[in-house]
Amino acid sequence: MKETTLAELPDESREQVKAMIDNSRAQMHAGVQFIAMETTDLPAEDGPLSQEKLSEAVRESISGKMKRDESGGKYVGIFYDPKLSGEATHRPAIRQPPLRKEVMATLLKAVLGRSPDADPPEQDAYFLFDGGKDANHSDLLRPFSGMENKCSKTYCVYKDEDSVTRRFAKVQGTGVLQLDEKMLVVTRRALRVTKKKYENYAGTTAANTIGRVVMDDPSDLWQGTWLEKKRMYGDANFIPVGGAGAPSDELEVKMESRAKNPVEPVFYHSLPESFYTEILQAFPNVAIIDLTPGEGCLARAAYQLSLRYTGVTFNEAHEAGLRGRLEGRCISDMLQEGHRLYDATFHAVLRG
Repeated sequence: MKETTLAELPDESREQVKAMIDNSRAQMHAGVQFIAMETTDLPAEDGPLSQEKLSEAVRESISGKMKRDESGGKYVGIFYDPKLSGEATHRPAIRQPPLRKEVMATLLKAVLGRSPDADPPEQDAYFLFDGGKDANHSDLLRPFSGMENKCSKTYCVYKDEDSVTRRFAKVQGTGVLQLDEKMLVVTRRALRVTKKKYENYAGTTAANTIGRVVMDDPSDLWQGTWLEKKRMYGDANFIPVGGAGAPSDELEVKMESRAKNPVEPVFYHSLPESFYTEILQAFPNVAIIDLTPGEGCLARAAYQLSLRYTGVTFNEAHEAGLRGRLEGRCISDMLQEGHRLYDATFHAVLRG
């Protein structure tokens, strides 16, 4: 049966739907928080938040306040993915932004600064992605150097070939599709994870592989105009990329001019919500601090699993766009039978 639009509903039903939407938004605002690295409260010459101010903001956030005795033996998961830390200025649909060591170090040290001794708090688990480059591992782990009793585990995340191929107009040659990347998990003590089977992936947490990860279809990615993207990224997060990329005769995407097609993906390289849902269920997390929230896939996964979430956005425009995206997806999920957020009453009212 086709859903009735809000305007077509009787006054009483319309007010009921509005109240349910308002309640959903209030719940999301209570459980999902953002910290903008650049805000209108800061003079332009001051630049983004300093490491000290960011550390204070994280410490006072809903996720950063979580103490060891409140976590019930579960982790506060801190996520950093260089693929979402900016956008390459050339062929961004194909080329990932490089790992910016100083930016990453500032973010990680700000989170570590919650601890009096600047060591990872006992309840922290750091999920660090290498973007498919093993050479990034030493830089990813450098903020933790010199720390006693540090434990690091490495997992190989491998992606479904068909879903990756759909993102390109042309794929030819041998070994041109990179389907794997590593996820490093850093904890202060030995990582404690009960052996558990993944919901939709082969194998269990006993293995060091996770997949096959089916990537989102390009049409499902967050779309925005170039002007909107420039506001959300800010000049500092469009990054020149050096070195040779995949030749255009091996990998190519269908790109129309912005005059003909005014919208494009806001973030090209995000792992899907389904991946994060698997990770958050397999690894015992109670709260999330997301240093690269991108288009909100991790935020959506955390919210539907009732985990506290704090994301560090580029700026207030990124935060506003991301919150609007999350609210829209949440309302859509409330109408999807079988989804964790499905609301039968809400669906019934809209059916009229």
